[in-house]
Amino acid sequence: MASITAIQEKIGESQEAFRDKARDTREHLVESGQCEPFTVVNFNPVAMKLAGEFDRYAIPSPDDDRLPKDVLRVKLDYDGKARIGHCVTIREPHIYGRNVNATWAKGGGPGDAIPEREVMYYLPVAIAYNFLEHFSPIFVTDRDNRAAAPPKDQRKFYGVLAFMGDIHTLEKILAEERPEKRVIHVPLAVSRQTGKLQSRTYKSVPTSLDDYLEKMFTGQLKFADATISRAQQRWNGTDEDRKDISTTDRIWYRWAIDLGYAEPAKPGEKTWLNELLTLNMGKTPIDLTGGRRKCQSCRTLEPELNTPFCPKCNAPINTFETFMAGFPVADAWLMALRGEERDIALEEMKLRRQGFDSSSTVENGNGKKRGPYKKSESKSDEIPVAPTTDLPGEEE
Repeated sequence: MASITAIQEKIGESQEAFRDKARDTREHLVESGQCEPFTVVNFNPVAMKLAGEFDRYAIPSPDDDRLPKDVLRVKLDYDGKARIGHCVTIREPHIYGRNVNATWAKGGGPGDAIPEREVMYYLPVAIAYNFLEHFSPIFVTDRDNRAAAPPKDQRKFYGVLAFMGDIHTLEKILAEERPEKRVIHVPLAVSRQTGKLQSRTYKSVPTSLDDYLEKMFTGQLKFADATISRAQQRWNGTDEDRKDISTTDRIWYRWAIDLGYAEPAKPGEKTWLNELLTLNMGKTPIDLTGGRRKCQSCRTLEPELNTPFCPKCNAPINTFETFMAGFPVADAWLMALRGEERDIALEEMKLRRQGFDSSSTVENGNGKKRGPYKKSESKSDEIPVAPTTDLPGEEE
């Protein structure tokens, strides 16, 4: 029966043999010139991280305040706005192993298998392409218009630039004034079918930098618009819907505000989003509320236009508009009016207390006539000043 020590030695020898093969493979790839460097730039307010075999690769957001101040970044202008991206250059292949066989030492247990692994690798072009297909599917193809099928778990928020070379390569292209010379080489994956086996081959394809940036930033803006609109719909829904507004939604909202595509929340508002937001993309905003208002107390959307009182909390949807429409509004709400609305409401209240015509007499139900309506001297002509500007229900 083989000793435990002998089995462990054989397992160690197998692992050492794999390390030697992996080292030789790495040296061959680098020395043969197959490891052309590829750079990936993240222009998004969120980090990018790959999964599976590529889980060691991640590119943080340029807005991450944990990064050193002198970290490598790309700065360029687009749509009249300064865009900043975090830059990572991949120069080494990714080496890994695939189990192809296993033998069991004589007398060993079920866990004493001696593995045999084949050396596998991904070149920098493949790693860069994986960032593109998962986060920014701008597939630049050859004349045959072929590209590998995109993954099912892609995010599609765009804002990712991938090209052959390093930061200096991009700086030279950006400094070029002739459009036909502003060309980058973008990674591309093509599927190959060999019998029943399907594999990928990777290469780079030349394309216009200006065309690429147009697709990249346009796609990014559309993603942000959809994200904010979806969060707005949740905000207009139930309390449970509002809980689905994520931190990432808020990050994209702040990104849109910083670049001038969305208006910031008004000072003093308790939520990040209480008005319909649509990014300024040169198009007429689509009002998903249909012009309906939200209750000033619980923020519930009125069921129909010009609904006087909220069906959920019974507060006036809008104090001034409900009062001026002739509905009885509690003094507690009227006391919160300010400025011109308060002055107009005071005049309206005086008219209502005077009656329809103070110079005429009217006949009551008993056939007797009475003079003009006189208000009680104990009543005040003014709306009392509220001790606080908080709306009813908002007091601490």
